[in-house]
Amino acid sequence: MLLSHRYENLQQLGEGGFGKTFLVQDTQNQLHPKRVIKQLALNNDNPAMLEQFKTRFQQEATVLERLGSGNHQIPTLYDYFQSQGQFYFVMEWIEGINLGEKVKQEGAFNESMVKSILLNILPILEYIHQKKVIHRDIKPDNIIIRNSDNLPVLVDFGAVKEEIKTVLSSSIKSIQFTMHIGTPGFTSIEQMRGRPVYGSDLYSLGVTAIFLLTGLYPQELEQDLETGELKWRDRVGEISSDFVAVLEKATREDWRDRYRTAKEMRDALLAIDTPTVPLSKQESSSEKESQQQTVRINAPHLGHVTRDGNINGDISGNIINS
Repeated sequence: MLLSHRYENLQQLGEGGFGKTFLVQDTQNQLHPKRVIKQLALNNDNPAMLEQFKTRFQQEATVLERLGSGNHQIPTLYDYFQSQGQFYFVMEWIEGINLGEKVKQEGAFNESMVKSILLNILPILEYIHQKKVIHRDIKPDNIIIRNSDNLPVLVDFGAVKEEIKTVLSSSIKSIQFTMHIGTPGFTSIEQMRGRPVYGSDLYSLGVTAIFLLTGLYPQELEQDLETGELKWRDRVGEISSDFVAVLEKATREDWRDRYRTAKEMRDALLAIDTPTVPLSKQESSSEKESQQQTVRINAPHLGHVTRDGNINGDISGNIINS
């Protein structure tokens, strides 16, 4: 059966509490390209809630369209529609391996590899933050090394939060409709409290970098009882003190102690005298010393799908007095 009379389901990619993700084929395109469909299920028959969800869904689509149209390195949103009480995004299909799987296969990364990944992701964070969008779910499974160019692709914009107040009902002055989405261990304390800031993305990226260096998830690391910050330095071999300082600042528990912008964090990384290497493979130490290659520092690419679909989360409405 064709969804929306055109999309043939090839396989289910993932499922969570908030919906499902499918790989489909567009039968109405003569090239029959593969697409990714994210199905968002409300699972609530309340008419008011349904109307609020529909409004938020349309806002999400507008955000995705705006981001994609302004930067070719962000995945294209091809279509979005509602059918039988379900809501669907049709997006670009990105082929590659996510960082969680890559670490599982190859082991922990070295400093040069992690630095290259960060430098390729931070420009896109700067871009989306300028558009008043917070990603809110940066983690290893949401960063894919794309097969076509070996560059990191930041995926899953189903968790975006635009800094807007939208009138959803004449009976309620203003509602900030927030999807509390994030991944334990990679989510900052202010985001868990429902108040994400741009520095929340930098925190998640910093914790992701620590995972790449150690091969350990945050829950597997000790936590400083006084500061609440992760104790990870003794789990890493050779690493520069300057690089440690960058990651420690990015992952401060208090967002006011972190980098204020993605550009500020990127500038700090660029000031470190550490070579960067291509992301296609991890060379041996002797190869790195002889080649001293530098990765292309482009704005990172954004994609769409993760290994598990990554659409977990719940919906809630926070009333904002105005």
